[in-house]
Amino acid sequence: YRPSKAIFRQDLGSYLVRNGIAALSSGIHIDIPSMTTIDGSTKIGDLENDVKYLDSLASDEYMAFKEKKGIWLNEVTRSHRPDLVDEAEFEMNAGVLKKIWRKITQR
Repeated sequence: YRPSKAIFRQDLGSYLVRNGIAALSSGIHIDIPSMTTIDGSTKIGDLENDVKYLDSLASDEYMAFKEKKGIWLNEVTRSHRPDLVDEAEFEMNAGVLKKIWRKITQR
């Protein structure tokens, strides 16, 4: 995908999430037994790449949430993601020592 005025291509999923046009969701296909995962790889390298990609999408989503872009401008939509609300409030209100302690204890 190449947005207007861009020289290089971008990943469409990242673009949509970063701009608040789409949100992340998980577990949907598990809830529908008739829906199967297609081309699911069991190679460690593929799984590691998938995890990195999902982590990147989660980071993009948090930035869009924090900046109130797109769908995240709506308070009702924001209320459906209490994990992001808590994280954004912590980042805004917590002192430096609390942030450092959190980084240390999360490792």
